[in-house]
Amino acid sequence: MEAMSSSKMMNKINRGERMSAANLRKGFDRRAATPRSRSAFDVIPDLSSLSSSSVPVAVPAPSSRTVEVEGVTVSVRGEESGEEEGEIERGEVGAIFRRLLAFPTDSDLHVFFTCYRGFIEAEELVEMMTRYRARGSKLDHLVDVLSVWLLHPEDLFDQPLLLPLLLHFLDSFERLCDPYSSLPPRIDSLRSSFIKVGESRATPAPSLVITTISVPSTSKVDVLGMTAQDVASVFTFIDHEMFCRVLPSDILHKDRQHKRHVDAMIQRFNSVSGWIATEIVTTTSLKKRSSLIRHFINVASCLSKMHNYNSMLAITAGLNMSVVQRLRKTWKMVPKKQMDDLQELEDLMDCRSNYKIYRHQLEHSPLPCVPYFGIFLRDLTFIDIGNEDLTAKGELNFAKMRMRAETVKELKKFQSVSYDVVPRSSFVNYLSNVVVFDESTLYKHSVVCEPPSEV
Repeated sequence: MEAMSSSKMMNKINRGERMSAANLRKGFDRRAATPRSRSAFDVIPDLSSLSSSSVPVAVPAPSSRTVEVEGVTVSVRGEESGEEEGEIERGEVGAIFRRLLAFPTDSDLHVFFTCYRGFIEAEELVEMMTRYRARGSKLDHLVDVLSVWLLHPEDLFDQPLLLPLLLHFLDSFERLCDPYSSLPPRIDSLRSSFIKVGESRATPAPSLVITTISVPSTSKVDVLGMTAQDVASVFTFIDHEMFCRVLPSDILHKDRQHKRHVDAMIQRFNSVSGWIATEIVTTTSLKKRSSLIRHFINVASCLSKMHNYNSMLAITAGLNMSVVQRLRKTWKMVPKKQMDDLQELEDLMDCRSNYKIYRHQLEHSPLPCVPYFGIFLRDLTFIDIGNEDLTAKGELNFAKMRMRAETVKELKKFQSVSYDVVPRSSFVNYLSNVVVFDESTLYKHSVVCEPPSEV
């Protein structure tokens, strides 16, 4: 059996082949792992074994009927349900927004403001609200719509001219309202909230600098001198800071892999995996190498208890790199308890049935939590594969938008609560600037540790 590089291993994981602590340590031969350019973090799922059950497709609810109302197709359940109770399925984007003005529902408004970019400009939405306001009926609907838009502030971040436009709209709106109605106070509150969001963007949070070094550092910290909980706390502090910087527009972008915050998460995952392997194969002492593997398994267990599944998987991926797996003498010295713990962690992240075990665990994990970031990218990729943005008639597929918005909702949920972790700054500095060798260099160090004739 050919020795596996990390990228080849992750491809096997994506295809659903069973990878475990037990069978990964079987069958490695004495040939070098061929360096590969792809990363260990495969954000685009392997589609060679894609089945229809893997791809989510938007379908109408059972026992529902579809009706077209002013250019929008809605799904209505029950014969007596009115059109205002229908669930939007598809329609021209402007017609969909006009319907939301007439029948505003929080759920559909959240879907719309999460996913409308790329189909219509924000300025056009303000113009439609202006025309709706001129009609003079149900003006409270405008406040309902703007209240939901406020919860999607990335528009204000990306479009600096939008905030003045919205404030001008609110000023004009307030002048037309009955001063004794409930609308002026709500408009004042909206105005203050929009201004506050704009000011928060004017003072961005300081950047967390994460780098990867390809040469040894002279100020290397002895990892074994740090407790497993110390290492897990630092990883979790870094991961959650980076995770919270990912915007909905980053993961919804068609070229999402190259968006700055998405790329940073991917690179961090790969750096941690590579660092694990680098630390192990650059340790010449057999006893210390086995202690490192035991230590890293303990760190992964601590991460699992902290509900940081992203670094937990990065560590197990590093332990499963071929340059580490071939070290049979080293693995034989790892105690059974740690081997059992590693097997349990790998079972948790089993990709079969679309990560069924992990998804169940994640659903019941309390916040704060750092989920495996690749799942968001995987789910959105499958949604894109199974559903077109536009129908054959050029109508916006709102049902697809609803599925994409659900993924974003999950992202925001895990960003909503921070960890109460204050790790030591020296540990943060070290683990933010980890040393990672390429696979060719890793292999050279690995064969020095255990020559091919000994494995």
